[in-house]
Amino acid sequence: MARDAELLQYRLATTGGYSEALWERISSKSKMVRSKDPLTAATTSFWAPLLRKQGFRKYTRRSFGRVTNDCVFQYIDLQLSAFGGKMFTVNYASILITRLHEHVGSMTFRRLPHGLSLDGWWDARTHEEADESMLDICDKTRNIALPWFESTSTALGLARELVILTEDRNLTQYRNPNSLFEMGCCYVTAGDPTAATAPLQEAIRGFQQAYDEMTERTWALRESSLAEQLLAAIANGSHASLLQSWRDQTIVNLKLAKVSG
Repeated sequence: MARDAELLQYRLATTGGYSEALWERISSKSKMVRSKDPLTAATTSFWAPLLRKQGFRKYTRRSFGRVTNDCVFQYIDLQLSAFGGKMFTVNYASILITRLHEHVGSMTFRRLPHGLSLDGWWDARTHEEADESMLDICDKTRNIALPWFESTSTALGLARELVILTEDRNLTQYRNPNSLFEMGCCYVTAGDPTAATAPLQEAIRGFQQAYDEMTERTWALRESSLAEQLLAAIANGSHASLLQSWRDQTIVNLKLAKVSG
């Protein structure tokens, strides 16, 4: 009964108000048609409606995404434990799509916290456990993920996040040419190509160093070439068309048509 009351309270808070009698009818019907997989059932009942209200659409089986301001792809997903069982975590990130991407990957990768851990994991062994886990995730999505998504929904907002990560001495994994390259692309997208010059130049040096240290890192040469292309485009004034072409190709590569527009 306590769990039913909690679920009713959640529905009242997120839907604008169901009467208890109506909730009982909806709950009774949903129990008949709910997925046999506890995590899928909980996602469908609670998390998906919350995300849809914020403009997110289903991206993959366990992920949702949206494109904001025609330049930032934001995604949030459920990741199952690689060790089997029914434990799962929640990842989320923002990606600038006017930087050419061949696959989903972000320097702003985050996870929702759980308890004292910033690397949160939840249980979904049964429908009851999955529902209780998802209620907690919905609260954290509203209070943590959604405000962060709002702050990184523009090119300039994402640039600010990358600056913070790059300058944080405790997050040395972010001090690499990929974050600097994306930062430069953010500035150009936001209409400030002058601010992009320094991070792009530093990114090129970083990519070259990465390749020199290990020649198998052919990706570093490819990214360096792209950064050089953007610097040249800034110099001759063709940067807007270059970023537009990168955006169009990224939408195809990441299959973003289904979550944009």
